Amino acid sequence: MLQMILEKEIYSKDDLKELLNCFLQLNSPYHHEIIVRAFTEIWNGVFSVKNNNVSNNGSSKLQFGCKSREF
Repeated sequence: MLQMILEKEIYSKDDLKELLNCFLQLNSPYHHEIIVRAFTEIWNGVFSVKNNNVSNNGSSKLQFGCKSREF
């Protein structure tokens, strides 16, 4: 998951949230806890690196096909 996020240069919070929603929609509720845990670790890692190395331009180079869902 982390490798895909970094390769696709997904750095905005909105894009990460959308990707999380996609993973949750596409997977059984049985797997949601581990998915959320993995995203939490990635979120903390990406944004600690981003704050040190990358300016916040708010853009991403990837669009996702899943509709957002409220949780």
